[in-house]
Amino acid sequence: MAFAHILLYLTFILFCDSARILAVFPAPCHSHQLVFRPLTMELARQGHDVTVITPFPAFLNGTSPKNITEINIGSCIEKLMQKALVDDMKDAKDIYSQQVIAFDAAKNVFDIIMTELRDFVNSDQVFDLVLGEACARFTVVFSEIFKAPFIQVSSFGGTFDTFSIVGAPLHPLLYPLAVREKFKNLTVIDKLREIYEHYRLVKLYYDVEMAENEVARRHLGKGFPTMGELMKNVEIILLNVHPVWDSNRPVPPNLIYLGGLHLQEEKELAEELKAELDATKGVIYMSFGSTVRSSILSQEKIDIFLNVLAQLPYTVFWKWDMKVNNAPDNVIVRKWFPQADLLRHPKIKLFITQGGLQSIDEAIDAGVPMVGVPILWDQWYNVDKIVELEIGVMCDIRTSSKEDFKNAIETVLNNTRFKTNIEKLRDVINDQPQTSLQKAIWWIEHVIRHNGAKYLKSPAFDMSVTDYFEVYLIVSVIAVCLIIILILTFVIKYSMNILRNKKVKKD
Repeated sequence: MAFAHILLYLTFILFCDSARILAVFPAPCHSHQLVFRPLTMELARQGHDVTVITPFPAFLNGTSPKNITEINIGSCIEKLMQKALVDDMKDAKDIYSQQVIAFDAAKNVFDIIMTELRDFVNSDQVFDLVLGEACARFTVVFSEIFKAPFIQVSSFGGTFDTFSIVGAPLHPLLYPLAVREKFKNLTVIDKLREIYEHYRLVKLYYDVEMAENEVARRHLGKGFPTMGELMKNVEIILLNVHPVWDSNRPVPPNLIYLGGLHLQEEKELAEELKAELDATKGVIYMSFGSTVRSSILSQEKIDIFLNVLAQLPYTVFWKWDMKVNNAPDNVIVRKWFPQADLLRHPKIKLFITQGGLQSIDEAIDAGVPMVGVPILWDQWYNVDKIVELEIGVMCDIRTSSKEDFKNAIETVLNNTRFKTNIEKLRDVINDQPQTSLQKAIWWIEHVIRHNGAKYLKSPAFDMSVTDYFEVYLIVSVIAVCLIIILILTFVIKYSMNILRNKKVKKD
């Protein structure tokens, strides 16, 4: 009998402490997966059973821990993403064009996933929680399929509907979205243009929602809820940015800021690389991330980089995915560097970056100032934020000349202000009671323990625009005021007519 009680107790503890979690992270970008991977690994280490849908599995077949199952969708979407990220993106001249390509690709990825994972979707598996990628809105359908609470996770900041989902204040100028080209020092014309672009992008986002609804109904039945309806079931949202990076936006408690989720303890550099660094006067590191392919940059721009870098008194390490002809003697081009650990080396003087959020997190953690050269999506916002915080400068790749690029580099190298500011920012960001990973795990397990977190939601999360702004109340007040004005006008006119008539009779 005692044994039965002990067994029952242990079963109860296991049930409470361990959960079956489905993580749907379909973005074919290594930088996104770098954020999600530590999260799923730590959940597994905590004893949870984790199933991950990803294009970049962390383990070879048969080598994953027993409580991690990876469903590889890489081969299914490889051709599609080659077309979107390489063939189409090189012709996209602005953020709007880039978003059109990204949204269309996301819709097609949704269609492919639902086709390829038909057996999985129709299985009788049970999950206690679903994690879904924020920039892939369609991941929310898995929470409806498996009837489990849903947590949205963003590898960067908020997407187009993040803040409306939780009922946070929306202001296109005061609290801009991350996919914005400029948000500081705006002229009147700039403000009008940015407001127009904001609502243009939001309209595009919701137009694509209609197409995603059609995909869902084709695969899951005509009665399947719309994306908008499903989004009301989001329990919490995890954003991989520090509040400072989001302009300290006021948000309800079910939106949790993290920042630097992928950062890890420093590792020793390979002896050969360390020797190369130690032998130099100083090193400038240049990388445009894992998403920007060589085909996006013209040879003219590459020549500008090489011409300027050749004039610098430092060695340059350039991470690039193709061979660079006629590279100067001081420029070392390789397909890969251990970026996070490389940036921590004391010989690194400057980081020339495209402005990807993970790269910026690593630069801040290492205390290395930056020259930002934005190319895609949120990189423009991120680099504008670099300038605002005075931890680097911006160089516009579309218009900058050799002189502009050289001046940007020399400005950061010759002014200690940037180094001081980024080290201070690092200290502020790191002064937290928990690491970002610990914080994320705590909130995920909080939702599991309580089977949701509806009590954290703002009352504004499911309000219509007319209800949120009390349009009917305002219209009613205006109507009453107009009626009072009309009555007073009528009374005054009537009284004046009576007085006028009396005066005429008297005369």
